[in-house]
Amino acid sequence: MAPLRAIVALTQVSQKRGNNHLAANPAQHIPGPAASPREVGVGEVDDDFERPGDTLRGSVPLPAATPDSAEALSLARGIVDLASDKQASDIVLLDIRGISLIADYFVICTVGSERQAAAILKDLSGKLIEEFGRKPLHTEGKADSGWVLLDYGDVILHVFSPTQRTFYNLEQLWAAATPIVRLQ
Repeated sequence: MAPLRAIVALTQVSQKRGNNHLAANPAQHIPGPAASPREVGVGEVDDDFERPGDTLRGSVPLPAATPDSAEALSLARGIVDLASDKQASDIVLLDIRGISLIADYFVICTVGSERQAAAILKDLSGKLIEEFGRKPLHTEGKADSGWVLLDYGDVILHVFSPTQRTFYNLEQLWAAATPIVRLQ
């Protein structure tokens, strides 16, 4: 429950700052997790989504790639690969740069058990330090809670149990985000 409070608090701060946050300007028709395979194919990105340099909802330009965002994307893709290697399922990498200030990317994945969550978190910690020299700035939740959030600053990883993932439905909450990777 605490990670949701953190997201809500950050959303409220973003709204007070007057930025173009999702809560301030809800998305129109953007396919979410219930989208048909025709709308968003597995392992693909839908061509209807905006790209850096395009405009979001026709008015706000998305940020162009920078060396920092390229490093963040590399870290996010590394997290996706490591989670996939540890048999996490339904892995989604979302680009949230154009809609939120809290991070550049979200990685969301589902694990089948507490034991699998603990194994993924332990492996991620070691390999991300080894390969990227990065430790999480903040960790929220435990493997037995059904939701663990690891905040790497520009990348936030959400590790969910199937029940918690369905309940919080972050893909719908962040439906305006651009899906970069979707692995079943």
